[in-house]
Amino acid sequence: MENKDIVLIMPPLWNPLQPPLGLPVLNAYLKEKNIKLSQYDLNIQFINKILTKDWMTFLIDNLKEKLSNYEKKNTLTFEEQAAYISLKTALSGLEKNIDIGEKLLPKFKEDDFFYDLESYLYLLKKIDESFLFISQFYTDVKMEIINYSSRYKNNKSQDIIKAITDKDKNNNNLFYHFFNHNFIKEIMYRDNPLVVGLSILDPQQLMAAFAIASVIKENYPEVKVAMGGPLIAKWNEILKKADKLYEVVDYFVIYEGCGTIEKIIDALKNKTAIADIPNLYYMENGKIQSPKIITKIIHHRITPDFDGLPLNEYLTPQLVIPLKASAGCFFGGCTFCEHPFLGNQKDYGYQLATPEEIVDRMVFLSGKYNTNCFNFTDSCSDARFLGELCDLLIEKKLDFKWIIFFRLDPVLDETFTRKLSKAGCIKIYTGYESANDRILQRMNKRKSSGHLPQVFKNLYEAGIALGLFVMYGFPDENEWEAENTYRTITEFLPFFNLPAFTFEFIPFIMVKQCKIFDDPEKFGIALKPQENDLSIEYQFDFIDEENQYLIEETDEIFGTMTKQYNSFLDSFPMMAFKNEVSLDVHDCMNILYVNKYGKTYDTFPVYEVKIKNKTIKKPLFGKIQHTYISLANNIVLFKSPFPVGTICENLINEATDSIVENTGEEEYYIFDPGKESYLIIEEDLYNLLKNNLSDNQISSEVLLSKMGDDQKYNTDLLNELISDKYLTSSENRLLLYDK
Repeated sequence: MENKDIVLIMPPLWNPLQPPLGLPVLNAYLKEKNIKLSQYDLNIQFINKILTKDWMTFLIDNLKEKLSNYEKKNTLTFEEQAAYISLKTALSGLEKNIDIGEKLLPKFKEDDFFYDLESYLYLLKKIDESFLFISQFYTDVKMEIINYSSRYKNNKSQDIIKAITDKDKNNNNLFYHFFNHNFIKEIMYRDNPLVVGLSILDPQQLMAAFAIASVIKENYPEVKVAMGGPLIAKWNEILKKADKLYEVVDYFVIYEGCGTIEKIIDALKNKTAIADIPNLYYMENGKIQSPKIITKIIHHRITPDFDGLPLNEYLTPQLVIPLKASAGCFFGGCTFCEHPFLGNQKDYGYQLATPEEIVDRMVFLSGKYNTNCFNFTDSCSDARFLGELCDLLIEKKLDFKWIIFFRLDPVLDETFTRKLSKAGCIKIYTGYESANDRILQRMNKRKSSGHLPQVFKNLYEAGIALGLFVMYGFPDENEWEAENTYRTITEFLPFFNLPAFTFEFIPFIMVKQCKIFDDPEKFGIALKPQENDLSIEYQFDFIDEENQYLIEETDEIFGTMTKQYNSFLDSFPMMAFKNEVSLDVHDCMNILYVNKYGKTYDTFPVYEVKIKNKTIKKPLFGKIQHTYISLANNIVLFKSPFPVGTICENLINEATDSIVENTGEEEYYIFDPGKESYLIIEEDLYNLLKNNLSDNQISSEVLLSKMGDDQKYNTDLLNELISDKYLTSSENRLLLYDK
């Protein structure tokens, strides 16, 4: 045991493919100040631990005990029916996937799996499936690899506190239950810190973060808990009123955290007042204390220190390092954007490291952590800086691959884009937003779109992919303008045909820190009262009914657009991948795939597919490696003395006054709670599937041979089992029909 000044923690759920940036920056700064600390990425450690056989067995034992209590009853009420089905589903799924962590997580490190899209999506799907079964142990909880929802809202302080004070929180709060048994007590024993700091980037982390804080406060009340990060900065005004949050968190740090954390630790060690510490919200004598000073942001000038993070546990064969070269946004003028606020540009303007600092940083981190892949997280870069950065990388002949955010600026001429490509840039994320000059001017985005065709052509010929953001439903946008954006983008499709290309359609969202919020009437909208006090988004109405263009109507247009884009998925394999995972995960995939295969499809391995006697050459993505039947996401097998079919109908029809009786005779089921469907099967098929589906896989030929041609359900039931409703492999469906 070593007494540390602070322990830094990244809570779930976040990108499992790369380490966070905020903690390593803070780690580097505090080390320079001789502060004793440790840092932990509990996001990736949570993912790896929760899928272990030990934790699965722990849940299974608890499930069996709960189910035995139900099955001793003669009848079940409606509420008990719902709980019973959920627990039955969880037990079957956990038993089937009990060793999935040991079997599948290491495969993310293997090139044969990671660099084949079909294989990667299979791994991702199996992990999400296991998370689904784990979630069903709890009440009203659903978890995926980067998403979490429960009966409690993460944008409402009252709900967050309820989630950690619930008298049955071990059954209703997955994160509390998990962290009360894992990591926290070991960390606290090992490090014995004065302060625990939690880094929050996204609302998806809030339930886990407050669960961790609750476990600490219950067991180590003398330890202070601090919470900071971009999301907490967005709560700048919210924190003045959300007094319930201070029940489990002592300090909320906004904007720059380096100096604030240093001063908190100094005050605690020397037992001095914290009243003058900048950027700090805290509760004193029952009253919330607001920050006195706002300090200049310095994190972009610090070389992050990733030591202590579990760098070998991220779900990639090669590490991708996040970097930041600036604070705020170079342009900083978009009326809908909050990034200037997060960079504190009002007081200090756009802040930027030098190109020399960034190149030295990349060289140092590349050598220390054995990688050449970097993901710049800056809001928007300066063209002069970017050009000088490229010159240095080219001059030093550094083989780095990187992604960055940049405007669709006329500076992206043929010379500049070739320089970017030669320096290792593989992709530029950018806000296209709209094809209409009127809307662009209201956004203060750019004066016109006339230069874009040439810019797109230049980037394409240089092999630099785009990450294109398109906004719809901007105030006063009309139907013709929305459709014009769609038509215009389709004209540019040939310039997007690169492996790392992605696009994302985003509805206009009203955030408090943007310029529209300061004068909503100027943009023809009226804000509604906030229903949830922690929400960083605001609901609104349009004022002028004649020009009103509801986002719901725009949704329909862009929904149609998205469907039409699906027809291009064969041409854009990585774009197809975008539909499966989050943007943050996709960044790492872009960098690593292009680093391995190159910037264009010409350099990618191909394989041949025969479709209707026509041979088509396709990129390596999507190569079929799996020759087995795989039951769909949440299909489970179980037997029950209760009439499961009746229970399902009750739940579907919300028959809250229904009661079912224990028949004493077990029936056998294939059950799909996600699609609200089930299939009653015979005992021999149940046993056959249960014995051969330990990892949810079975060869189609083995299944047929074991069932025999003379069994009555051979044709009808198999056809139902192998329909799209239950199975994921169309190739195996053909095998079964042919048989």
